[in-house]
Amino acid sequence: IPPFRWTNAQIKKIRDLIPELADAKLARFRKDYALSQYDAEILTRDIAVANYFEEAVKAAGEVDVNPKQIANILINKRPDISKTLPATLVKSIVSSIQKTSMGDEELTTTIDQVIAENAKAVEDFKKGKQNVLMFLVGKVMRKLGSQANASIVKLKLAERLKNG
Repeated sequence: IPPFRWTNAQIKKIRDLIPELADAKLARFRKDYALSQYDAEILTRDIAVANYFEEAVKAAGEVDVNPKQIANILINKRPDISKTLPATLVKSIVSSIQKTSMGDEELTTTIDQVIAENAKAVEDFKKGKQNVLMFLVGKVMRKLGSQANASIVKLKLAERLKNG
């Protein structure tokens, strides 16, 4: 059999026909989307999940959702990607981020009400029982419904309890 010599054009044509390999996709996800090794590995295990992630990132280009947030939802919540469009996933992420649309005045008023209604818990907190703070956060969240972000409520409540 005579030796076969490949030209650069033939090699390029063959490479273009081969889909992106898992290792190359993993490296690209880490570089392009600034994902951790762990996140990139999980997203690139299945080609369908990897493609869905990239479509969601494209859909998120118009709104303020970063690739890390999309990766977290895909890894932790595991939505059914066969039934949910990437744009729908991005819209749900945006709506969950915008929970803190209430004014500071309403939040402060609610925090003051909870503090007045739970004097014993406030006294326990001032004596050093830090776990009471989460009890009070729960009370505030119940009054506000799903409008508020729990971490913001916790910060404002702790600040209010320490200052007076």
